[in-house]
Amino acid sequence: MGIPPENIKLLLNEEATTTNIKSAVGSWLVDRVGANDTIFIFFAGHGYVDRRNDGYLISYDTDPEQLYATAYSMRDLAGIVNDRLDARHLVMFTDACKSGYLGIETLGQTRALEHNRINDVLKEIVAENTAVKESKFILNAAGSFELSFEGEQWGGGHGVFTHHLLEALGGAADRNADGRITANEVFDYTREKVRRDTQDRQNPIVGSTKYSGDLVLAVPSGTAPPFPGGAVSGAAGPSAPSPPPSPPVAVTRGATAGALVVTSPLDAVDLEIDQALRGSLRQNEDNVFVLAPGIHQIQASLNGFARDIREVEIKPSEQTLVSLEFKPIPDLAVPGADFESLGKRFEEAQELLATNRPTAVTRLAAILDALLQTRQRRRLTGPEQQLMDSVLVEYVEAAAQGKSTPAGEKQLQSFLQFRPAFFTPADWETQQQPPGAQSRWLGQLQVTTDVDNARLTVDGEFLGKIGRRSSVSLLPGEHSIRVERTGFQSREETVVAAAGERQDRSFPLALERIQLIVLSKTPNLQVFIEEKQRGETEPLASVEVRLTPSLRTTLRAMLEQANVSGPGLHLAVIPDLPVRSQTVPLRFAKDNANLQPRVLSAGITETLLDEIRGREGLFLFNRGELIALDPMAGTLEVGSPTAGATILLDAQKIGVTPLKASVGVGKYQMVVLHDLGKFTAAVEIKPNETVTIQAELKPHVAFLGVLSPELAEERLSPITRQMNDLLRPLLGSYILESPNLNRYEYWKDFVALASRPVSSEDDKKKILVHLQQMKERYGAHMMLFGYFPTQKDYLAGSMQLYLFSPQNPKPDVHTVEYNATAQMADYARRLDARSFQTASLFRGWIGLRTVDTKVVGHELIVVQVLPFSPGEAAGLKPGARIVSVDGKNRSSLELYDLVQTKAVGETIAMEIVGNDSARKTVTIKIDPIPALLSPESHPFLLNSLFIKLQSILLTSPRDSLEFNLALLNMALAHIQFGNWKEALESLTQIRLPEVSVAMVPAGVVEYLKGFCFESLGDKQLAIQAYRRARELKGSLMGAEYNEEARELANWRLYALQ
Repeated sequence: MGIPPENIKLLLNEEATTTNIKSAVGSWLVDRVGANDTIFIFFAGHGYVDRRNDGYLISYDTDPEQLYATAYSMRDLAGIVNDRLDARHLVMFTDACKSGYLGIETLGQTRALEHNRINDVLKEIVAENTAVKESKFILNAAGSFELSFEGEQWGGGHGVFTHHLLEALGGAADRNADGRITANEVFDYTREKVRRDTQDRQNPIVGSTKYSGDLVLAVPSGTAPPFPGGAVSGAAGPSAPSPPPSPPVAVTRGATAGALVVTSPLDAVDLEIDQALRGSLRQNEDNVFVLAPGIHQIQASLNGFARDIREVEIKPSEQTLVSLEFKPIPDLAVPGADFESLGKRFEEAQELLATNRPTAVTRLAAILDALLQTRQRRRLTGPEQQLMDSVLVEYVEAAAQGKSTPAGEKQLQSFLQFRPAFFTPADWETQQQPPGAQSRWLGQLQVTTDVDNARLTVDGEFLGKIGRRSSVSLLPGEHSIRVERTGFQSREETVVAAAGERQDRSFPLALERIQLIVLSKTPNLQVFIEEKQRGETEPLASVEVRLTPSLRTTLRAMLEQANVSGPGLHLAVIPDLPVRSQTVPLRFAKDNANLQPRVLSAGITETLLDEIRGREGLFLFNRGELIALDPMAGTLEVGSPTAGATILLDAQKIGVTPLKASVGVGKYQMVVLHDLGKFTAAVEIKPNETVTIQAELKPHVAFLGVLSPELAEERLSPITRQMNDLLRPLLGSYILESPNLNRYEYWKDFVALASRPVSSEDDKKKILVHLQQMKERYGAHMMLFGYFPTQKDYLAGSMQLYLFSPQNPKPDVHTVEYNATAQMADYARRLDARSFQTASLFRGWIGLRTVDTKVVGHELIVVQVLPFSPGEAAGLKPGARIVSVDGKNRSSLELYDLVQTKAVGETIAMEIVGNDSARKTVTIKIDPIPALLSPESHPFLLNSLFIKLQSILLTSPRDSLEFNLALLNMALAHIQFGNWKEALESLTQIRLPEVSVAMVPAGVVEYLKGFCFESLGDKQLAIQAYRRARELKGSLMGAEYNEEARELANWRLYALQ
């Protein structure tokens, strides 16, 4: 094959340990294979199937008591073959007990791998397969529940599979004599011979559905490869010259076959070995055939020459040289050499029939003999066959009149062997013969069986598939009749046929075994019978590759009839059930899956047995019911101080308090929500146990009161009570009176730090420490307090409201008129967790940032127009003045509220004064708000956004668009504060397939991950994320960026590398 030594890995005997095999296949081979390569794998050894039906290859160091730890799992090997070997062609042969587990029990002496011989017979394969696009051909020695046989009768100690595989690759499988042995030919030949030698107890199977039957596996008649063995033996035959000695070649351990090297002085010579055509020889070239040791008969034929027939002895690891010789023969003996002359002889014989019939019959017999001799040597051409039929017509008529000759009768019998129907009346082989219909030369056998599509074999020759009643014509004499079908016990009888006699024979076939098919959508569902595991569900494709084509077709028809075919279907095949009426109890279970075992019974009746017979022994459990197991469950009881609180398990609502419900076994994140607050806890449900939880609701927002460095407590307390009365019904919050505030000894320090216009990094760290301490002390999720910086602010009624999250040192600061009840109510509504509906955040936008102005007649000034926004599409520019919106003067907050009340697709009308001082009206269409808005650009300040996003995460399904967009906005907010770990946590939870590409541009999430990794100092992970962002389609990053994600990623990669 011309394979470099470095591309070959050979493991023999003590070298073939489990570690070495795994390393050779999983590392050495995977690392070297390329997309256009062809891979050959051969394993000769033993296999074992444990009680869980898991298959293993037995290595040199396997401990039979520790198969899982010391043997090579066939599933692991199949995974590498199917998923990791990215080659053009894969050819794999396994000669192991129960090797049917591959592609998809006998412990004993190890086998030597005949590596050199396998390479020899696979010569020139790569060149022959240029037309085959891709193929995986995995040929296993036996089915999943069968043994592989070996013995001295098969090549001196081979497995029967390896013995016949070598024959097939050596040329025996080349039945169409094209000099190329394909995958289909190897499979058909090897399976036929192995089944014959083992009385159908071992059945080679193809372990992959992804292969081309035209894949060329061998070119046996090519140039002789280096062959093991230095000795050369002669061959008996006419005038065989003494062959020159061949150079010595090292003998490989385990190599037991020999080579026949044939040279011919003529071209296009047909060569038969052991009565099987092996190909056409090339003139003056060494034609090499690998054969098992022993005596073989060879026959070389060429038109116009006498055949060279001889016996040769093949010795192990040696070459046997044969030089053919041919002698010309007379013209009449080879009619094909002068077909026109032979036709003239026939015309003359026909003319003599009227005047000299005996002479005519003699000449017809001579022509018939010549044609029969040619037929024995090669296949007749079309004109030759027509001539032969015509000769027989004349000869039969003469024989019927008693004027045949002894020689002619002999030739007639030879002709009947391959064209018996020629002498059979038209009605002879029909189901209803007319009275008196008979044949002078043939007998008829009426074969009756009780199954359809049975295989009929006569005298070792397969005639085809038959119905329940079929007839066959036989030559007079004794014949062996065999009827068989997969899943049934074959039946064979001897029949003595007589000319003109009809016989009826019944061949009832007993069902050999029942194979129970269990269907489920659950993978690895275990099936037990009498507490013994008999099978486990696996994908349909994995089951089908182990079935014969006939069984595969039957199974598919059964699944279609039961209407259960489709993706996700898993099957378990339970073989070898007794063939009798019975009730079979089955237990179904699955390890480590928290599923309740289930027991069902399969009732096999006499009526059902008849149905099973028609399906080759296949039995669909419960008419195709999909077996499902209920989850194991426990009881969850939840109460709360106030009834009616909503209970969520992993963001799915299960009820309200008080609750007592059955819940599947597992670990959950529980959230209890109420107007008064929320409660979170991790819950573990165990089988048949009760978990009781009293939800102590923590407030959404704790209003801490109103503070001022210049005002006394008695002046602030009434305002604190006034605001609490307003906020409490809306926020579900609670107030901490001044005495409670004073319990936090660092309150004044915190207020001084939090109220500074600009905070240093050191200040931010101190604020976060305070926030965490207050969170633990007050038990709230967010904290709110009012603040009068000076007495002047108090007198003006202008209060600053500070909203803090324990995660964010930067507060939301909002200035309100505390005496303006409507304004305070509007602010409270914006913070109300109950109002945080998903649509309010992800509803619509116009992409404008505006500021209020006191200029008469001009309420708003546009300070930013976001790229690709509806505002930009309408032609607005920064600096434009908005006079009215939908006919009214509006503030920035009123404009935002108006947009929020609009549905996506609706419009608003703006009267504006542009930068050119021109006054005009523009129409802006409301678009869905994109995910990637800068947190700074949001009308809510940052902690308000946290409240909203947390509410969405708690109340939206995990796979919803809203949930994933909330995660993305949460990550952006964390990035704004430098919370890199928290941002990464949000980014890694995003499921991009669930997020619309229009809402989240591809590549952005990966870029943000890289930014976080880089900020955390993990350079390698940052580079990996930036590379992924660079490969994805670039799109606009967000409000603060004009660059695309891939451009930003390229820039960061340049900086890091």
